[in-house]
Amino acid sequence: MKRIDATWEKRNLGVECVEFEISNNDELDEVKEVLSSATAEYQIVKASVGDVRLQLAVQECGFKFFETNLQLERKIKGPHNLPPMYSRFEKDVEYRDATEEEIDEILKIVAAGGMFTTDKVAQDPYFSPQLSGHRYALWARDILEKGAKTVIGLYRGDIASFTIYEVKEKFYHAFIGGMFDNYRDKGLGFIPLYVTAEQIYELGGGVLKTGVSSNNPSILRLQLLFGCKITDMTNIYIKHL
Repeated sequence: MKRIDATWEKRNLGVECVEFEISNNDELDEVKEVLSSATAEYQIVKASVGDVRLQLAVQECGFKFFETNLQLERKIKGPHNLPPMYSRFEKDVEYRDATEEEIDEILKIVAAGGMFTTDKVAQDPYFSPQLSGHRYALWARDILEKGAKTVIGLYRGDIASFTIYEVKEKFYHAFIGGMFDNYRDKGLGFIPLYVTAEQIYELGGGVLKTGVSSNNPSILRLQLLFGCKITDMTNIYIKHL
């Protein structure tokens, strides 16, 4: 069992936060004792799936189930052929690195809220979609300052999507990405997945890693359609004091 004092969430959300990472090898009595004695305003438990006794023990301590986080991986070995339902769009889709000015504008849009509505902050009645956007923008800025890349997807010459991902040798961890308002609900949600994979292939290929919430089934279906495999699942529980 691992405890993490998530001090960054004080900046992001304005509350003291603690996270607990629990595996199926942890003793139930120890789990209950530690969780019952925690005093932070906002508490998060990340529990490995598979042991129902563990999941019940967490809930006995007053935590509420919020989502399952699915970790995904996809091997990028060559240019990707779009599924037939999207192939008609391929001629209109391009990609390139975002400029510094474009990154600043992207983060302003993210910070305004509304772009991400399925995560545990946006859907939590103690928080809001606007606070979620604020948190994502700060988080993205932290990642960018450490050298992450931002690729934008262009549809008929206009910016339609973005993805921010970290590069570590041949592993590419996509942290955040999305479609801009003008291109939502038009059958173009595949663009960030497609252009990110194309750029990774251009960089030499490797393994793309990302995470999806069970509260966002449409993106999960897209990821699976584009060849991602589920490598791990973690149940997320929360408590507010």
